[in-house]
Amino acid sequence: MTLCAVMLALGLFGSRSPVDRTNVVNVVLWGGQSNANGLNTNTYAATSTYTGAQVGVWLMDGRNNLGAGDCPGLSWAKPNQRTSGELALASRLLQYFGTNNSAIVASAVPGTSLAVDWVAGSPTRNAFYSAANSIRYQFPNAQFVGMVWVQGEADASDLTRANAYSVNVTSFFAHVRSTLGVTNLPVAVYRLHTNETDTYAATVRTAQNNATNLWRVGIINVDDQTMIDGQHLDRAGQDALGLRAFDILTNFWSISIP
Repeated sequence: MTLCAVMLALGLFGSRSPVDRTNVVNVVLWGGQSNANGLNTNTYAATSTYTGAQVGVWLMDGRNNLGAGDCPGLSWAKPNQRTSGELALASRLLQYFGTNNSAIVASAVPGTSLAVDWVAGSPTRNAFYSAANSIRYQFPNAQFVGMVWVQGEADASDLTRANAYSVNVTSFFAHVRSTLGVTNLPVAVYRLHTNETDTYAATVRTAQNNATNLWRVGIINVDDQTMIDGQHLDRAGQDALGLRAFDILTNFWSISIP
C-alpha cells in the first residue's frame, strides 16, 4: 500500500526526548488551510533553510484534486515543492525523537473554513481522519503526540463564522481527541497574524487566544514575521511557524507525552 500523508524524519542530531520513544512512531498532525499547505512554487519553497532535510511530505490539496496511489486527494510533495512549516518542524522532531521515530500527517486545504468545510462529517474533516488512520495502518506502533492547527482566514472573512469560531474550535479539538482516542493530545494553534486583512480577523484572533484556556492548547505567535500579502506568511515565516509549533508541543511533552 502507498504510504499516505506521511513525512518520516531522517538523520540529524540534537536535544532528545526525556523518555525512550524508540519503540513507537511519534506522529504530529498538521492541518488547516493555505498557510498550512504552503504555496505551490518551487522558488517560494526552495528558499527554506530546511530543504536539505531528507524528508518527503504528503499533502492534501482538495481544490486541485491530486491523487496518489491508494490515497485519493493526496499528492507527494518533495522539499522543493509545496510545503509550509513542516520541514522546519521535521528537523526538530528528528532531533527530539531520533532517526525514523517520528512522522507528520499533513492534511491542509486552502480556502477552507472551520464553520463550513471542517464541520463533523464533512469531506475535509473525514479526509483529515483518513490521513491519520493511514499511518496507523502502515505503522501499528504509531502514536499521535500532537497536532498543529493552522487556519482561520476563511472564518475571518465572514461575521457569522468569526463569531462562531470559539465554539467551533473547542468542539473540533474535542472531536479530534475523541476520534483518535488521545484525550491528552497537545495542540499548537497558529494565531492569525496581526496584519491579517480579513474583516473579522480580530474576532478570530481573540477566539484563538481564548483557546489557550482549553487543556493542553498553546498559541503559535508569528506576528514578528513577514507576510507576502494580507493572508499568507513568507517562507521564513512558515519556517518560524514550524519551529514555534515544536516549541509549544515540547512544553507539553516535558509534562507528559501521549
